[in-house]
Amino acid sequence: MSLRRARSVDEYVEWVRQAVFEIGDLRDCLEYELEDLARFPGFLDPLQAGIKDLYRAMRKGTYGFGRKDLPFTDLAEGYADEIPFHTLLKQINETHRKGLEVDTDENEYSRAQIPEIRTTNAHESTRMLPEATESVRLRDCPNPPA
Repeated sequence: MSLRRARSVDEYVEWVRQAVFEIGDLRDCLEYELEDLARFPGFLDPLQAGIKDLYRAMRKGTYGFGRKDLPFTDLAEGYADEIPFHTLLKQINETHRKGLEVDTDENEYSRAQIPEIRTTNAHESTRMLPEATESVRLRDCPNPPA
């Protein structure tokens, strides 16, 4: 089964915002349930940092779609049974790697026609819809998560 990818920049940004909320909520739940433990499960801090780094890059306008998995993907897959929102993380990664889902019946641009806008490094290129020629920016989004 193929994962659904975001169909718009706004939807993609909302998914990442939701992941920021979900990782914070998971931490809160673990704090409540695990008051006696000296520390959280080992995956929590790096996963939270990775999700927040992605969101921060979007806010700064430095995020670019890529062909490689997001840095936290292996961690999320390894602890999928302990992460209630792991499917959301998989969808975010799928959108990152393959770009926005474009319905060619309703849109004159097919995936093959989406131009390469800029490179993020020597081995990765960034692909974006022609209407969105700038990096994803969240500066104008109301109430961004902390």
